[in-house]
Amino acid sequence: MTKLIVAAIPDRTERRVAEAVLALTKEFHGKPVVKRKDILLEERITEDVYKDRRPRVLHHVGCSLARQFRDRSTGLTSLCVAGNYRDPALDVEADLFGQGLAELPIRLVSGYTAAGQRIGRAMVTALEDKGVIVDEDRVTEYAREVKHRWTPPGAGRLIRVGRTQEQKRHRMLRDCDVVALFGGGAGTAKEARIAEDYGIAVVPLPWTGGAAHQYWQAMLPRAGSIVLGRYPVDPMVYAALGDPDLDLARRAAFALIQQALGVAAV
Repeated sequence: MTKLIVAAIPDRTERRVAEAVLALTKEFHGKPVVKRKDILLEERITEDVYKDRRPRVLHHVGCSLARQFRDRSTGLTSLCVAGNYRDPALDVEADLFGQGLAELPIRLVSGYTAAGQRIGRAMVTALEDKGVIVDEDRVTEYAREVKHRWTPPGAGRLIRVGRTQEQKRHRMLRDCDVVALFGGGAGTAKEARIAEDYGIAVVPLPWTGGAAHQYWQAMLPRAGSIVLGRYPVDPMVYAALGDPDLDLARRAAFALIQQALGVAAV
């Protein structure tokens, strides 16, 4: 399983560092760390690059293994909604997104935001309308550990973790398989960067504006290099995320989410 996770790392340098650290390929077998570094140096991967990438690739492999074991035990993958909004017109989009997620075999994770809560409620309602018994782990929200602060109930289980937003973000994201960007600002952009550092797929919903639209614009010119679920993204599908026909844009988003998760609608 570890070999498959490392083989799927798209960046060659990070993939080679992971293979050296974990001695996964035959050229590293039985060799001390110094000798493995020498092999990397021959490939122009310096000591500084090795030290910089090593923590990242080890964290990525560890989180991927944890997700693999979790998914095997529950049969569900996890999608995180990163973002928020203030425009009431986006209530409809949040509801539609949540209803669409109810068609997928996933758990929903979000920060303690209006967007995450609305999407979570829409997902739970759609599941219950189909006669599905929704356990408390199907929707999880993360909030900071802030004393003497009343927290209104959300759509699912509430977990308090971390004294800072940064700590909360890392804990929220590390167990997710894909992150969907819904509107948002600087904090959402930071969550997208954290997800990328963890090797987690990111799918923006650009029609919701904010950080989601900015991320899509930045990635659009190199859409052909994006890998989701071990397969390259179809640039035409990625471009369709920004189509003025919102039905088409939504279908593109769910196609990319399903590709990233390797799941089909239920």
